[in-house]
Amino acid sequence: MSKQIMLEDFLEYTYLGMPQYNQSKNVLAFIASKANLDDNNYQSYLYVKKGDDILQLTSSAKEGSFYWQDDETIIFKNMRDKKDMDKVEALEELSVYYTININGGEATRAFDIPLTVGSINPLLDNQLLLQVNYNELYSHAYTLDDEAKAELLKSKKDMQDFDVYTQVPFHFNGAGNINDQRSALFTYDIKTKQLDRITDKYVDAGNIKVNETSDKVYFAAALFEKVTPLQEHVYVYDVKTQSVSQVSSELMSVHDIILMNNKLIVAGCYNNDYGINENPKFYELSEVNNTYTLVADYDASIGSSVGSDVRYGGGASARVFNDEYYFTSTVDNHSEVRKLDANYTIETVLNVDGSVDSFDINEEGIIFVGLVDNHLQELYMSTPKLTQVSHFNDEIMSDKSVIDYEEMSFERDGYTLSGWVLKPKDYDPLKTYPAILDIHGGPKTVYGPIFYHEMQVWANMNAFVFFMNPRGSDGKGNEFADIRGKYGTGDYDDLMHFTDLVLAKYPAIDHTKVAVTGGSYGGFMTNWIIGHTDRFVAAASQRSISNWVGFTYTSDIGPYFATDQQAANMFDDVDKLWWHSPLKYAKNVVTPTLFIHSHEDYRCPSFEAMQMYGALMENNVDTRLVMFKGENHDLSRSGRPKQRIKRLEEITEWLFKHFE
Repeated sequence: MSKQIMLEDFLEYTYLGMPQYNQSKNVLAFIASKANLDDNNYQSYLYVKKGDDILQLTSSAKEGSFYWQDDETIIFKNMRDKKDMDKVEALEELSVYYTININGGEATRAFDIPLTVGSINPLLDNQLLLQVNYNELYSHAYTLDDEAKAELLKSKKDMQDFDVYTQVPFHFNGAGNINDQRSALFTYDIKTKQLDRITDKYVDAGNIKVNETSDKVYFAAALFEKVTPLQEHVYVYDVKTQSVSQVSSELMSVHDIILMNNKLIVAGCYNNDYGINENPKFYELSEVNNTYTLVADYDASIGSSVGSDVRYGGGASARVFNDEYYFTSTVDNHSEVRKLDANYTIETVLNVDGSVDSFDINEEGIIFVGLVDNHLQELYMSTPKLTQVSHFNDEIMSDKSVIDYEEMSFERDGYTLSGWVLKPKDYDPLKTYPAILDIHGGPKTVYGPIFYHEMQVWANMNAFVFFMNPRGSDGKGNEFADIRGKYGTGDYDDLMHFTDLVLAKYPAIDHTKVAVTGGSYGGFMTNWIIGHTDRFVAAASQRSISNWVGFTYTSDIGPYFATDQQAANMFDDVDKLWWHSPLKYAKNVVTPTLFIHSHEDYRCPSFEAMQMYGALMENNVDTRLVMFKGENHDLSRSGRPKQRIKRLEEITEWLFKHFE
């Protein structure tokens, strides 16, 4: 008999990311990570795939970003030396890199950079392009003499007890205070150790692409001092002349920069038709007249938005190979790889029942990290025949009771909507069971038939679990995803209609023991639901939104997200913002509700939960608020292991207590 999936089983899962071939595309490097309960962190190791063999290269458990120096040498970021750690502890900025040969031997120190480096791209003549998290007040410390440097670091330490804000956003989820911080570009000469900043003060750069000859760097950037803009220009840095030039003549929301067929292609949009969630189209950007020309009108999304709680780390979701652009796209309830060719024709080249999380490509096919067929992450090769090529999670899951999904599709307002049901582990149609409606975040993301740990835990505890993609979700084009000014209307109706259908199809569900939970947008919707119906026996609202009026100028995305998504602003339409706020309807709530939130959640600030909790408490509703210190909006996915356990324990105990 298969074993029950337990709450803490995620500690045994292996998470994969960052697959990247060497220059000859015959050896693949990637990162494998696992949770460590004793240290309350995640341990990450560098692996390579050579032929059919998968070998662990490193053992320090702190490996992160890396790049190939040549076909047999990898440069990776690490912090091993106590002297280096002491410098960082003293608030110095330092990024240390090590080199290792894939054929064996110990890693040795390659170089160190006195800045906080995010990514590295090799350039001509022993130069590297650095993307740096640069603080305009303190990051120049490396340029000072010892006395001035010590004085600056003392000032930096003294300011640790204060936050000073002079811009918007002033904090960011997962980063904290970002005032005066920008993503700056530097060049670094490995031999001379010369560092040169190539972007100006207050320029925020991203979407970096280096051409094949490594003598030009293209990037998107915005110059701002006070308020972050939503759109950018495209620039080019000439390595030989050491000059930066603006390429584009008009602003655009740049999703990706693509160099193929000696052309500069930009995946982007103007946000004029569907707002901030508008899917990008493909444009050719002329370096002669600096204008955009639409070359492929694409209505689907670029990138995978398929949700899960069994990922850690990332990796590339787009690649150029043989002068063709390969990219992931969310289609209905899954993600697949599509290709833009030289004629700007788009076709699907990899379609799996699940999620393509990151990938690389060579002449044999596409190798990717994926969640496929309700399994945990593994490496797969598509030639196009699909073959699983890694087996990190096979043993841990071999005797586990993984519940299969049962799909439900239905028509509503001209759309075909999809949802899924997990039956209880010991399902007997003659018995009755509780059920949990789980609502995804976004709202422009999707659920799909892939492994979701918390759902499997609840189904293994003999509850039905059901979930769907209401309007506002990704995967069905711009129009379906566009619910600006409509939060809590059609999306709410979709969820309630789906609940009705599930209860009708599965008579084994006890109608008096149905609960609801969700996070982020799902937390907003949970708050909305309990203010508009009493049909649920209990609710667990996670990292939620309750008050769009307060959210607007406190969230790291609030000034543009709330205004865009609610089709209202603080100055002219505050009544509409309030109408869409669950807090307005808190007086109607009778459902026992648990609130889960993180103190350092700057996406949906913590007082969003506090307000709703306070209102319910004042109205004598059974309620509980659990706040997590040192965690942010990503608690359920990449939070520290002990905190993830506590979160899921709280939700599970709350819901199942009210099922009794």
